[in-house]
Amino acid sequence: GLHYKAVNVSLRLADYHLQNYFSSSAMQELRNAARRLATLDFLQKYIASPDEWTQRLQLQYIWLLEHCGHFARSFASDDLWRDRGHACGDDVISLLRDVDDAFSFKDYCKQFEITLNDPFPQATRGMVSLQTLSAIVRPFKLERSNAEEHVEAAIAVLSKQGQLLRDKRQVLVASCISYSRAILALQNILEEPESSQKTSRQESTETEVKPFVLDLLRKRLGDACNETGKVLLDALRKLLTGSSGGANTESTNLAARALLDSAEFWFDYGLKAFGECKDLRNLALLRCNLCQCYKLRTNTGFVEKANASSHVESCLEEACHHLEAAHEAMGQRDVDPLTWDMVSHELAATFLVLAVRRRQSLLGGGNAPILFQSLRLNPGKERSIMEPMEKALKIYEQLGNAHQAAAVHYQLALTNSKVWTCQRDESKTREKLSAAFQHYNMAFHYFSTSLRGNEATFVLLCLDLASLYAAVSGEECLMKALSRCLDTYNVFSPESVELALKDNKQPKEWLENMKTLADSVEERVFKLLRSLNKLEGQKYKDAYREGLTAKMATSHEQEGDPRAASLFTLHRVLIAVRAKFND
Repeated sequence: GLHYKAVNVSLRLADYHLQNYFSSSAMQELRNAARRLATLDFLQKYIASPDEWTQRLQLQYIWLLEHCGHFARSFASDDLWRDRGHACGDDVISLLRDVDDAFSFKDYCKQFEITLNDPFPQATRGMVSLQTLSAIVRPFKLERSNAEEHVEAAIAVLSKQGQLLRDKRQVLVASCISYSRAILALQNILEEPESSQKTSRQESTETEVKPFVLDLLRKRLGDACNETGKVLLDALRKLLTGSSGGANTESTNLAARALLDSAEFWFDYGLKAFGECKDLRNLALLRCNLCQCYKLRTNTGFVEKANASSHVESCLEEACHHLEAAHEAMGQRDVDPLTWDMVSHELAATFLVLAVRRRQSLLGGGNAPILFQSLRLNPGKERSIMEPMEKALKIYEQLGNAHQAAAVHYQLALTNSKVWTCQRDESKTREKLSAAFQHYNMAFHYFSTSLRGNEATFVLLCLDLASLYAAVSGEECLMKALSRCLDTYNVFSPESVELALKDNKQPKEWLENMKTLADSVEERVFKLLRSLNKLEGQKYKDAYREGLTAKMATSHEQEGDPRAASLFTLHRVLIAVRAKFND
């Protein structure tokens, strides 16, 4: 009894020390509790009625493991453990190993023998344990010989991380192991036959708290697994953005595959833990992280050339399924509006990326309409492009995100403008052409009133809309095409250019991009004016002449940044042509 109370006192003291960042005292009390608990298990056989102590000792063991997991998880997320507690990652890992060693003598620690067999070595094929905390698991879809090569490359990449990042990753893995062992021990108690629990029935408060404790431990395990996966994803992103072509490309691809598979393993394990405790919010957040995994898997380093297109689409489809499952689990927005909206934004963006990818695969790039009936899509393939875009549009409209809704309208317009020329009959042709104009006008309405920050998008939109008008014969359509090009005049004004250069983080690149677009606008305007000149009408000839005059004229008092002189020249041309038509 005294030993039992001494363990309780040590655990209470450890709890107090952990709350106050007294790392040395907390580690000392946790080690004392582990040693006394192991001794208690040995002394059980000398007690007259040992069965009544069995569950008490098991609950103390769970409490001890929970403290160990909490210490490791807290150390990974709180820098005060270094600043105030003067602890390092090796101290935490050493503590958890010492606690594990205290129960490693199976000759007299039989009470805890089953809980020492935690599920991680089995789930990871021996890759993760308290002795191997790299967090890397063997890619399951590869043969053992090939997988070892991937694992070694990934471990080599992680070994180059700074000390703080390495400590964070390792203590997170250690906390996952502690939480999983605590869960296994508590499940072992709950699964005991009814007869074996009669001796401890008098402790009703302990019996009532067990289901709550099990859910709490599962939440903490899910959280630790989620953080471990995020650490590996961060390492993967740094590897992919920092790598360059050359001799290191092969090793980079090997390491990237193992890092991504390992991150996905930890997310899946956390997903299982959150699912068992029905934590809907964290389930949704974790599915968002799994969605990021599948999006990263579309990177060229993970794609085989033979089936690149189908691989990318299958990854994006799987990402959509995870996000839809998150919505399905939550049921309705009122459960957690912030999480619901975050998942909705991610789902809409994934739908849009999937649709654009399918369009590029089936119809090619650009906005030129299909000219050959042999290239016409069957209804199923066309629907596979349109449906994800329409779903994305519906989500953005529900969220009130006008900017992204306009972007989806733009993509829908581009899709309809490519397929309207190859429909099975005239009615479908008119339907697709009308839909293209409708979506273009919806996008035009938004971007024309929200120019700041969207200058390049607005110019591209006007050029694409002008191309569609020009593709339909007739003077009226040519005039509308010209009108859309002239609507870009405000983008190239000195005031707009000056604001854009101040707002943009990369003004040089923005300026080069706008110069390219300005050349396209100028070429399109004069081409349309020449087409209109072929028709009868003096005003078209006068407008063409005014445009050439404005282009050739030099301004003695140049306004704005001299680097954008070509933009200001186009602005004068557009103003001159507009003025002629307004007269």
